[in-house]
Amino acid sequence: MVEAPPQEYRTAWEDLEAASEPHCVDVSGRVALVTGANDPGAIGYHMALYLARCGAKVYVGARSRPTALQAIARMREMQADTDLLLEPFVADLRDLQQVKTASDRLKAVEARLDIVINNAAISEDPAIKTEYGLATTMVVNYLAPFLLVNNLQTLLVNTARAGGDVRVVNMTSTVHTVIDGLNLDCTYSLNVDPQWKSPRTPTMQQYALSKLALVMHAKTLQRHCDAQGIPILAMSVFPGFAKTTRTLKLMGESPDMVFTASDCAFTGLFAATEPSVRTSGKRPSATNMAGRSSESGETDGTLCATDTAEGGTSMAEPTSTIEHGTGAQEGGPDQGGAGGGTDSDRCPGWTTLITAGATDSGTPGSSKTSGTSKPSGSYGGAYIVPFGVIGRSTATAEDETLGERLWELSSRIVEDVLWML
Repeated sequence: MVEAPPQEYRTAWEDLEAASEPHCVDVSGRVALVTGANDPGAIGYHMALYLARCGAKVYVGARSRPTALQAIARMREMQADTDLLLEPFVADLRDLQQVKTASDRLKAVEARLDIVINNAAISEDPAIKTEYGLATTMVVNYLAPFLLVNNLQTLLVNTARAGGDVRVVNMTSTVHTVIDGLNLDCTYSLNVDPQWKSPRTPTMQQYALSKLALVMHAKTLQRHCDAQGIPILAMSVFPGFAKTTRTLKLMGESPDMVFTASDCAFTGLFAATEPSVRTSGKRPSATNMAGRSSESGETDGTLCATDTAEGGTSMAEPTSTIEHGTGAQEGGPDQGGAGGGTDSDRCPGWTTLITAGATDSGTPGSSKTSGTSKPSGSYGGAYIVPFGVIGRSTATAEDETLGERLWELSSRIVEDVLWML
């Protein structure tokens, strides 16, 4: 397990949260979408707030317009001296038609999209299913993000082709490592038997399966982009065991919950914004944190062979609203979120964690670093653990053939569901 961040980090992070002038990677001019971003007690809220404070226009994901607007009002109250660019993105992720409708509206009002962080999540009994027979946990946690990214693919590709630093971040959990193998023979292979008998409950098994699917999605998406020369980075992130609204409700107090929701925002935003993630494939050190820029080359192509969605190119009005559906937004049990990257001479918190690194336990979900805090390999398609370390996943998650089969099955499921609806 990853150790708690040092006290210097916690102090710096808390100061940064309250600072009137945020010190972070400058994301001015970028457009970001964060799902599950309405609850101040969860990671997604802190991610959306931080991105907005660092200059991005942020779509705040929630299930109802009032809930999204309440969260936006709270963020603006916290940052009263800064004009935050915040808009609602409203869709009940249990309903894939609402996901498509909301993302269609986003395409119609935005000319670019730089960051998508799939953060929203639930953990329900697999006996609870949608009207088309799929476990709600799998729909909200995985199939909705799959559809969202696919439907926004043209906007993402166009932004990348124009030189934007486009990133897709799937917030996952170390619990995905408990799944050993996948049976993808039919549509309902993604459902866990409600009578599942094992050391884990059916609810936890379904949640773990959804988180494994997110890790595999990021890896497969990255392979598709790389094969076609599209400079989009896709990553999955385990932010740490957070003491959030949902984890407290699901699990109660636990000594494993060493991080606050704000703490766990760090690794997600590192993946979403840190320039060295793209430029070097290595975690930054204190000597290369200053004076950085994020650039990516132009390229042609489409996101993947199975994608068919079209993207919009018109600019959004400042008061644009992306919405569809009602209800209250979910935030992931131990996931979601993004924190801030900063120059070492402006915020010691970022550099402290980067140079300290996470301890290597030699177990799945941790990074094998052989005595150094720097991981090997590229961040593209990586599974990232606190605090920017490239973690070790499982053979199932790394299986490219299985990843392609999951992608194909997911495409068929989404197509069939949208046709039925």
